[in-house]
Amino acid sequence: AGKYSPQHGATDASVCKDCGAGKYLGSQGNAAEADCQRCVSGKYSTIQGATVASVCQSCLAGKYAELEGNTQETDCIECAAGTYSTSMAASSSSTCLDCIAGKYSSAPGIARAIDCVECLAGKHSSILGSNSANNCVDCIPGTYLTTAGNDEAEDCVECGAGTWSSAWGADSMAACEACPAGTFLTTTGKSTAADCVLCLAGKYSTALGASAESTCLNCIAGTYSADTGTSSCTLCLAGKYSSTAGATAYTTCENCDAGTFLASEGNDARSDCI
Repeated sequence: AGKYSPQHGATDASVCKDCGAGKYLGSQGNAAEADCQRCVSGKYSTIQGATVASVCQSCLAGKYAELEGNTQETDCIECAAGTYSTSMAASSSSTCLDCIAGKYSSAPGIARAIDCVECLAGKHSSILGSNSANNCVDCIPGTYLTTAGNDEAEDCVECGAGTWSSAWGADSMAACEACPAGTFLTTTGKSTAADCVLCLAGKYSTALGASAESTCLNCIAGTYSADTGTSSCTLCLAGKYSSTAGATAYTTCENCDAGTFLASEGNDARSDCI
């Protein structure tokens, strides 16, 4: 068993030739090399003169061999980068499965789905069978993503109203910066400080990250604001007063009448003049 000889009239066993590596032969009296049986596809054997099929070893998971009669482990072909296979003794590349969207593998021959690497937080990929981290795309400015392994741009979370972010690939809500005092922002997913809307002249706001125009309050009587986007109003000077709320100009501050005076600032009525 494990041998053959085409020679007629042989007088000793030395004429019997071993079946080659990648083959075996369980019977005796064989005359042709063709009688040696090949290891099936998905397997290989380095042993010459093998007598049983059990010498044929399986290609490991993550590999396959389409041909029969393989003679060495290197005849097993690795699944391409971006794919994996859990099958032992695989005989076709069809057993190599794509890493799912949101993951990639730059290494060939991986044997488990868990060996596919997740795109990092702040990134996403819709590509099946991705073979590079470069296929993981940054979330755009105005958004962030705290989890890994995401498969679409819609997974990126918009910065909330009152905040903005210019960062690509942000992986934390902390990347969303608050609109400054004197401004507000009612919409989400904004990418620049310029998206924050200025409170109108005559109004002010001390709120950071304001999400509604209602946070812009009228300057109280005795004050004014000629500029937009202010966090405080300017007091009418000593000797003047103003009864107007939401005043937008210094000219609303009226002089005390002749014969009276006013030493303090920010007064709101003529009767404050002494």
